[in-house]
Amino acid sequence: MRSDSAVEGWRIVAPVIKAWHDGEIPLETYAAGSTGVERWAPLG
Repeated sequence: MRSDSAVEGWRIVAPVIKAWHDGEIPLETYAAGSTGVERWAPLG
């Protein structure tokens, strides 16, 4: 990976990590081996 690509990646990801850390956006969690976050399950 070139250094400019790494810098650009962090420019995009760092605000998301900060928002999770600051509680602005909830980090969805689920148990290992499950089908994922329940509220994301398709309706029907």
